Amino acid sequence: MVSPAQKIFEATSESLYDFVSKNGRGLYIPPYQRDYAWDRSNVERLIDDTLQGLDALLKRPDESITFIGTIITMNDAKKTTINPLVKNQVYGQVMTVIDGQQRLTTLLMLCLALLLEIETQWNELKKSKVTVSDETKIWIETRVNDMRGLLSQMLAEKQNNGEGAFRFFPKMIRAFIDTWSYDADKAVYESPIAWLLFEFVSFREQNDPNWAKFLPHLQKSADKSAENGRILKLMKVMRAKLKALPSDEEFPRLLDIVRDTGKQETLFGEEFPRAMQEALEAILSSQSHELMVDDAGELELEVDDAKTKNWWQAATGLVSLLFFARFALERITLVVVTATTEDFAFDVFEALNTTGQPLTAIETFTPKVVQSVGLAKYNSSEEKKQLDIAFSYLKRASKAEERQKRSADLLVAFALAETGEKRSKNLAEQRRFMRESFDMCKTRPDQQLFIRHLADLSRFFDAVWVDGDSKPALGGDPLADPVALCLRFLVDIGHTITAPLLAQYAAEVTSAAPEDRATALSEFSCVVRAVTAFTILWRASRTTTDRIDSVYRDLMSKGAKEFGVPELARVLISTES
Repeated sequence: MVSPAQKIFEATSESLYDFVSKNGRGLYIPPYQRDYAWDRSNVERLIDDTLQGLDALLKRPDESITFIGTIITMNDAKKTTINPLVKNQVYGQVMTVIDGQQRLTTLLMLCLALLLEIETQWNELKKSKVTVSDETKIWIETRVNDMRGLLSQMLAEKQNNGEGAFRFFPKMIRAFIDTWSYDADKAVYESPIAWLLFEFVSFREQNDPNWAKFLPHLQKSADKSAENGRILKLMKVMRAKLKALPSDEEFPRLLDIVRDTGKQETLFGEEFPRAMQEALEAILSSQSHELMVDDAGELELEVDDAKTKNWWQAATGLVSLLFFARFALERITLVVVTATTEDFAFDVFEALNTTGQPLTAIETFTPKVVQSVGLAKYNSSEEKKQLDIAFSYLKRASKAEERQKRSADLLVAFALAETGEKRSKNLAEQRRFMRESFDMCKTRPDQQLFIRHLADLSRFFDAVWVDGDSKPALGGDPLADPVALCLRFLVDIGHTITAPLLAQYAAEVTSAAPEDRATALSEFSCVVRAVTAFTILWRASRTTTDRIDSVYRDLMSKGAKEFGVPELARVLISTES
């Protein structure tokens, strides 16, 4: 019997290969996810962690994995999150990645870097005229072919239709930027990871591609995009790191592997051919320090025959890459949490996330606005202009925790100002509020009013509701000292419940015609003084706050009819009018 929890989400541990390469599965980065941001240190640490796991595998064959954390996804069975979407030209199963896109992107890049390095070193071996046993060459070629197939499945999947490279869908794309399609005029792969994966497929479709030239081939295209250029630099970091694997202090000693058939079984499921064991042992055991590299990262093998040296140099590096690649695919392990809806996925993410940087409710709301306006029109739209005001306020906080707090406080106040309702700071609840409230706006002008109201409140918090050494200002002009003092008092005692009310009058000032501005400013100043006086009198006549917040909530949701004050929440005012 399926439990209620299983209907909401399920969690499984999967190898990197099993999760990504599954036939018919594509990975989708939703539009609210931040851009790829890992740097050189992140990439090198991931490879180092994998190396440590590989070394541990030879000591504890049944226990060693490299665990890289939890990936949170939504199985988008109805393809509702995919935009743009070419119907019937998409993966059968689309996994929308709620958390883990930085790691998954890097791992796909690592798979491509491994494939490029394996192809390059294998081409060097094939060109060599050195005489080695057929058994050795066949064994290496078979392992290369096997690994080529496995790594290729991690990068793109062949479809039943399409011509040339368009017959393949990259394994990962990003919303609003990329489009899966086997029609050349509809397919778009412009985000850094989709661009990289599709360029790989396009290059592979050439006759006898020279893989040593693949990254230089991409440089001209990458020079036109800072993001693509940065991801290409990280690919080069990976290539250099992989090329120097045999000399890495964390990499298992190759001579130990050559001399131990049990370790060969652990790594490859079979022993090396006898001729290969003997040749590798002879050349590796002759090294005073077993393996050394020069400044260019080339292996220094002490043999007299230059051709033999070059062949075994490539062979030794290639075997090391095959070790590493097999471990990475089979033993890099993820816990994959798959939810049935985006809301459930976010709920799981918030429960599990303790050290990351969760997206704010405003960030996850933005794609809904983009979808409503249209991607082509969004950048020049009034909606983006107003949302940028809200983001400007959030970005003034340098730390993620402070941005999250600013967003939560802002949306609690916004809910009260918009609908007169009390809303919690719970992130999932705030996401739902923003989405559902926006859906209730049936026309674009109504949607613009909703977003402009959020911008007005953000501007109020940014310039008027300030603490520290800042002086409250309205429309760029500092407020008179008595009003500024009142505002500072309200801020200092944490009386944020008054902000939605005051922000409405502040917005009247900034939107007033020049000839009406003085009147609007005078009215705002009167309201600030009245709110401050009421707060002081209320608190002075009681030993506690005695539900003063409910007074302001009632004012927003019900008004004060006995004094001729209507409901002040924006939606209620609109309904009355």
